Amino acid sequence: MVIISTHGTYDQVGLADGGTKNFWTDFVYPFRETEFPAFESKPKIFVSNACLKFREGKRVEGIVDGSTKDIIVLQSCMPGYASLRHPGQNSQGSWFIHFLMATITEHYFDMHLTQIMREVQQKQHERGKNPKKKYQCATYLQTLFKKFYF
Repeated sequence: MVIISTHGTYDQVGLADGGTKNFWTDFVYPFRETEFPAFESKPKIFVSNACLKFREGKRVEGIVDGSTKDIIVLQSCMPGYASLRHPGQNSQGSWFIHFLMATITEHYFDMHLTQIMREVQQKQHERGKNPKKKYQCATYLQTLFKKFYF
């Protein structure tokens, strides 16, 4: 578990010497299984308590009106990675959308959206067990206070 509590911007975190580091490339990605084989198939937990504002300048206070609650953002891949598509001329689109729509179709009546996303991640992981195939890991961030069912 890595816990970082500092000042920051969208993808940068502040250091004691006044410098900054990229949260993803300097802290999260060095723990990938390709870089750190001893952690293969083990959870890697990162807790960040830092501002995520988009640029330097005027200080933005914390949420007062709750305007960013009940939002979920589904992303096909982690920051810094490409979103993969089915290969070939008759492409079925991206793997992420393929797995997302298939899982929604199969489970819209018995799984809420965060459960569906976990299933999508699992399907992407299963596809990636074939070393000849590239795969990506979908991610989501959410501030939902209720379970969302289709």
